[in-house]
Amino acid sequence: EDNPELFELYEQLVGAFTNRNFEVDRASKFHMTVARKLSFRSAEAKSDFLARGEAVVEAWREQYPDGVLLTPDEREVTLGHVSQEEVDNPGGVYLFLGRNNVRRYFPPTLT
Repeated sequence: EDNPELFELYEQLVGAFTNRNFEVDRASKFHMTVARKLSFRSAEAKSDFLARGEAVVEAWREQYPDGVLLTPDEREVTLGHVSQEEVDNPGGVYLFLGRNNVRRYFPPTLT
């Protein structure tokens, strides 16, 4: 591995958040997004990218000046799609085992 520290962290996360009754297929690693470096072909490409990103963020700030709190529908609890904790304490952070497989929900702790 070209980054042993990152690979070690990956192995720790696999161990911590994998279902103990499920064998992890090491050939098909579970999804984990980590950005190590962002590079551009030119200074102009970087400037264009950042300007487009800033325009999108500014549009969101205008459209949602106080942010957006996504709240699940209470009916989803009976269907097993969300937990009661998610309905009672929306706005937390999700830890995913796979793209559509929520491993754990961490409710917000800031008030």
